[in-house]
Amino acid sequence: MIRSPGMKRGVTTNALAETIDIYPTLIDLCKPGFKKTHHHLDGVSLVPVLNGEKDFVRQHALSYWRDAVSVRSESHRLVAKVKNGKMINSELYDLRENIDTVENIAGSNPDIVAQLAKFIK
Repeated sequence: MIRSPGMKRGVTTNALAETIDIYPTLIDLCKPGFKKTHHHLDGVSLVPVLNGEKDFVRQHALSYWRDAVSVRSESHRLVAKVKNGKMINSELYDLRENIDTVENIAGSNPDIVAQLAKFIK
């Protein structure tokens, strides 16, 4: 949830975002005297979504929990356990059918698993 002076209140979005997007968004909103950081920022500013200029700023979002990585696209979520840099278990869920992750469809959709697995580092 983001609230900023001058922005319309109550606007909602289904745009994907990651926690690393918060800092670049704050830089754009607060307009500090500096723009350059010592290290490159991996995040993307969400201001274009907040202003209604764009519907999304990223195609995929990553999240981590213990030894698992989740890759979320607009339509699917891939949850994969990673050991020694390799995927050892994967679960795929079609979020268009059911927002609850109930039915693992990874076995019947290897192409989607492979497509989303590319984002796991």
